[in-house]
Amino acid sequence: MSILKSILPYLLAVLSGVIASLSWIADYTSIVLVIALVPLLFAEHLVANSMLKHKMLATALVGLLFIYTFQWIAESPLKLQFSWWMYHLYFLLVSLLFVAFFTLFALVKKRLGNKVGYIAFVCLYICFEYLLLTLNDITFPVLMLGNSMIGIEGFGIRYIQWYEYTGVLGGTLWILVCNVLFFLLIRNRIEKRKLNPYILSSAIVVFVLPLVASLLIFATYKEKKAPVEFVLVQPNYNPYTEKFTVGVNEQRDRMISLAESEITDKTDFIVFPETALDSNFWYNNINENGMVRYLRDSILDKHEGLKLITGVPMMQYYVAAESPSVDAIPANDSIFIEKYNAALLIDKNRVQAYKKNIPVPFSERMPFVSIFPFLAKYTMEEKNTYWLNNAQGKEQNVLSSAKANIGCFICYEGIYGEYCTNFVKNGADLLCTVANDGWWLKSHFMYAHLRAVQIRAIENRRSIVRSDNTGFTVGIDQRGYLVKQAPWWEATAINVTLNKNKSKTIYSQLGDYVGIFGVFVSLFVVGIIIVKLIKKK
Repeated sequence: MSILKSILPYLLAVLSGVIASLSWIADYTSIVLVIALVPLLFAEHLVANSMLKHKMLATALVGLLFIYTFQWIAESPLKLQFSWWMYHLYFLLVSLLFVAFFTLFALVKKRLGNKVGYIAFVCLYICFEYLLLTLNDITFPVLMLGNSMIGIEGFGIRYIQWYEYTGVLGGTLWILVCNVLFFLLIRNRIEKRKLNPYILSSAIVVFVLPLVASLLIFATYKEKKAPVEFVLVQPNYNPYTEKFTVGVNEQRDRMISLAESEITDKTDFIVFPETALDSNFWYNNINENGMVRYLRDSILDKHEGLKLITGVPMMQYYVAAESPSVDAIPANDSIFIEKYNAALLIDKNRVQAYKKNIPVPFSERMPFVSIFPFLAKYTMEEKNTYWLNNAQGKEQNVLSSAKANIGCFICYEGIYGEYCTNFVKNGADLLCTVANDGWWLKSHFMYAHLRAVQIRAIENRRSIVRSDNTGFTVGIDQRGYLVKQAPWWEATAINVTLNKNKSKTIYSQLGDYVGIFGVFVSLFVVGIIIVKLIKKK
């Protein structure tokens, strides 16, 4: 019995990690997030009230077991893209970051009491997730608690409509508060053998109110009629065996053929997926590119007002005596080249380009290479891949036209809520994303990526079109609802009409203010502890 009692906190931490990961691996389980952290809070409570000599060390181990279990189950598909050492380095860095925040929570509770302690728990966890969003050199924040509420099957879309006011961190805040209240309720029932009516009523109100409000918003939200017709192409080339071996002209012809099968006289845009065409696209003279001319002659000129959005690998050269950036690769003594993952908007007269601002850590760009430039050379030798160490775009320019102004984020960028709001701030009345989720095969990461994009639609009340090489090609309305979806792993195209919107939500205007608030409260509480320690000395 004593052995079980001594390891119980660690078993509870693991249990908490398993429950927290359920929404990404099992259908219709996202609601369990409101109790997922209750075992973790009990684990910390048991350690804090134990006779252990090194309580902070035990607390750190509790935090480590929770976050590592959560990551190990929910983020296992990262093995498909990372080498062994990259995979475990990423897990270690995120785990250490969480352990630091969790241990700090235990310290605050010890020094300032339970009430302040559990407020600090909520704020510090939000601070942790906010850092995951900020440190995009190293993190994959798709599994944030607020993201998880939508669930792997997307059923939770009806219950998170209030994200237009708070963003995904508002969902995290709600989940954390629910967990704390349910923990206090259960703890009082166990220790005092009664239910605290104030905690019970607070728990019911906090749990129910956002869900009811969200259901009402979902049922009553009406879009203004401002239709734009898209043809979304899904060419379906296996990224492991076909995408980079099949000739570019063959791929181009398949995509044109698929698009032609769905084009009507009302079609405004065709959308090809990420890196759809690799044809020596140079930013410096892109309007004269041979592929651009071919696309105009073969399809755009045949349909009045038709435009094409496509993902491409793109390069830009500089003539300079010294390297213009850490990302620039020397071609000779005076010419340097930067490589980009980009999206183009091609019409009959001009080409607009958006350069991906947030490359995928490790697979597209080595983390912190701008601080430690020598890492770029090491990783290129390690991976032997053309795309490693992509340059980072520096502008979030909108692809503009008379029909619609489109913010086009590329693949992984759709995970970052505040980042996507910048397109709206810059005038986008529709959003578009191009991706190649075939890299994840049919793992839950492919679903998680799609669900994150649906959340972006809610946060900004913007319709979103998504063209994916092999994953999910869909049209999403302003409620985050899937209006139309192409079959998975099938070469096809779909025609979808969505409404544009010019109004801005609270979240579009303010961004991740919940995260900033969490940071400030956390710093304030830590400041109080520092002052107390100084006075004590």
